[in-house]
Amino acid sequence: MIASLILAAAFEKIALVDSLDFARLRDVETEKGTVEVLDWVCASHPTVIAWRDRTGGLPRFASAEDPAAAVAASLDKRYLPREDAWGWLRMANPALDAYKVVFGECDRRGLVRAIHNDFEEFHWGSTSLWNYEHPQFWCKPYGANRWAGHCSLAYPEVRAHKLRYLDELLAKKPALVFLDMWRAGQWSPAVEYVQPNLEKWRVRYGAEPVPKDPTDSRWLDLVGEDVESYLRAYSAKCRAAGARFVIGFKEFDVGEKLIRETYAIDWKRLAADKVFDGFAVMGVPPNAEDPFGAIRRALDYARENLSGTPLYSAVSMYN
Repeated sequence: MIASLILAAAFEKIALVDSLDFARLRDVETEKGTVEVLDWVCASHPTVIAWRDRTGGLPRFASAEDPAAAVAASLDKRYLPREDAWGWLRMANPALDAYKVVFGECDRRGLVRAIHNDFEEFHWGSTSLWNYEHPQFWCKPYGANRWAGHCSLAYPEVRAHKLRYLDELLAKKPALVFLDMWRAGQWSPAVEYVQPNLEKWRVRYGAEPVPKDPTDSRWLDLVGEDVESYLRAYSAKCRAAGARFVIGFKEFDVGEKLIRETYAIDWKRLAADKVFDGFAVMGVPPNAEDPFGAIRRALDYARENLSGTPLYSAVSMYN
């Protein structure tokens, strides 16, 4: 996948690159194949290369924070049942550090080196081994069992883990980190009915029952405290490392409803507090009667309420 985000005023174009989506076309386990992917991406004339090198929940570099079990397996085609490209990739122990290769090329070509990270570090419901190993932090929907797919942001230990992983990314010296909220891994405030939140609710509202509806404004405020705390700490780490912090949202429309109900984030408040160095509208709800008008209204609304934070646009619609 390659998506372009454009900041017209500064003529800055960020290419969001998921390297493994090119695995059928190039050998992304080699420096040659990785550079060929970058060549293809550069045909769209980006100024910033935001590279993502994960496979689902596995970081494809030596991560002390979220290490993957070493896999010793023959790469002889006769012994592998799968014929597609992903049957050949060293998912847990890749053959090269793609960031080192890509960032070296960025320096050589005069492009800005950036990292494309995702809010929950998942892809389509897959999860990291760290999450599997910490069931005490798993998320929980209302009245349901805990869910192994996610660890709740209500736990300080989870936020600390995610920030340590960010430290590993920042050690690669990107000039910009793009936090992709589109890739939320099926997380929402609906899976934050965990003990710390329930206890906080009881202290705040006494005997009042916890709302079954996770879009209840009081529940969103409560969950949002931890989400926003994490984003503020994320921003501070990026800036301390000399990297700009840009965040992108899919569920964007006029008003606050979609962002609040999807992420429990008050984006206007964070923008007013200058938490973001850039804000990207990655998608808006479809409007068959006036598709381009809907995009225009959403972008105008964002621009009017970002308190001067630069606005990036992918001008896309989802369904």
